[in-house]
Amino acid sequence: MQSNEERIRAVEELKPELASLDVGTMNYGIFPMVEKYKNWKFDWEYPYLAGTKNGVFVNSFQSLEHFAKTMAEVSAVPEVDIFDSSWVQNAAYLVRRGFITQKPLWIQFVVGVLGGSPCSVETLVFLLQTAKQLLPDFYWSLAGADRFPFAFLAAALAMGGNVRVGMEDNLYTSRGQLSQSNAEEAEKAARLIREVGFEVASPDEARETIQTKGKDRVNF
Repeated sequence: MQSNEERIRAVEELKPELASLDVGTMNYGIFPMVEKYKNWKFDWEYPYLAGTKNGVFVNSFQSLEHFAKTMAEVSAVPEVDIFDSSWVQNAAYLVRRGFITQKPLWIQFVVGVLGGSPCSVETLVFLLQTAKQLLPDFYWSLAGADRFPFAFLAAALAMGGNVRVGMEDNLYTSRGQLSQSNAEEAEKAARLIREVGFEVASPDEARETIQTKGKDRVNF
């Protein structure tokens, strides 16, 4: 297992505007995918996916404190990733103890990963209500790992949230249709946002909302 210093090294060296801070430990299972495919493009694919059946994504409180402190030192806004309701309480601890000082917070609810919260509107409502009870002011976004991710993204928009898309979370733009690129998913998300009556933020507007330091202050 990598040390805390090794895990956070990329943030320390590259000093990004925004960095993921997964605030809990979970069984992160993507091994069911091995049952869907017979031909593999790369040698690492099958053993990596199958290995998640015996793996745990570990984030101790000591690790979280170290990660949050390092992000603060390089002025990287923590994207507080929440995969389950208990993680909201972990985030509240980091805020209460001063390890996260970003105001408002930037929260990413991630649902649908095996080992975490299921992808459903009911789950999203519960996570949002729990966050409102335990955390100070925050903006939030949804990433849904599901066969129909854009349906849940539409629900997030209706609830006042933002959306995250990309092939890290979903390989499909619609049922049975593989994504060709992250750009394709982003374009579909932009159409969805406009079709339900909202406006798509520009990069500068997004930076202002999240309060990042600007692209001129990163090391890449």
